[in-house]
Amino acid sequence: KCSIHMYSHPNATLPRESMFAGIRKSFPVHMVEPRYVVRWGTTKMVKAELQLIASALHDESNQRFVLVSDTCVPLWPFECMYHFLMSLERSFVETAVSSQNFGIYDFPKDYAQELKRNWRKGSQWFVLTRVVAAKIAANMHYYDIFGK
Repeated sequence: KCSIHMYSHPNATLPRESMFAGIRKSFPVHMVEPRYVVRWGTTKMVKAELQLIASALHDESNQRFVLVSDTCVPLWPFECMYHFLMSLERSFVETAVSSQNFGIYDFPKDYAQELKRNWRKGSQWFVLTRVVAAKIAANMHYYDIFGK
């Protein structure tokens, strides 16, 4: 039915109160390796998400790819969410044009206008179909460009 692919800090252990701790009894749980320290807003966070997608794609039975954290989980029961997501043939990715200053990103000046025109801000949480997840994984080489 589903499998869980997790990414955490290299030294982290799963707290007993984590929603993922009790799930191990019902679903296979895979810890994605290698693990390294990830901070919000850095390219390491993107790399971790790409690793999760690539790991989950190895299992042909995975048809939806949902990124959540153990502190931001759906309010609906698992069965309800599962049936809803499997009944739709679309992905959910939040994006919005933002006036926020992205000065923390040191992009080359040559790209300033292109980024201003195409840059979007959004939550990192998503729901992807297998087709979209595979397209994202196929473009992992872009990570190296932004990771420099």
